[in-house]
Amino acid sequence: MNEAVSFGLKRMGDIFILSIPLSPKILWSVWFLALCAFVLVSWILVHHWGYYGVKENRKVFAKTIYFVGGIGAIIVSALFITAFSFIS
Repeated sequence: MNEAVSFGLKRMGDIFILSIPLSPKILWSVWFLALCAFVLVSWILVHHWGYYGVKENRKVFAKTIYFVGGIGAIIVSALFITAFSFIS
């Protein structure tokens, strides 16, 4: 298994593709940092929603949209990183 994808500028037809070396370890590190940022921002938002008196029905709607979207993005990104680690 390769630790990293090769680096270079490759031509594919009329377009150029820049290959950047990425290992699954780097991607998991970035994912973990994004997860920590999500948890911190979530904590701040939930506190502000409660402290500044956002109406209950708006708060439930905002929390639902925020957490379903955020957790969905975290799960999808983890699946993509897992798939990338198997193909690299």
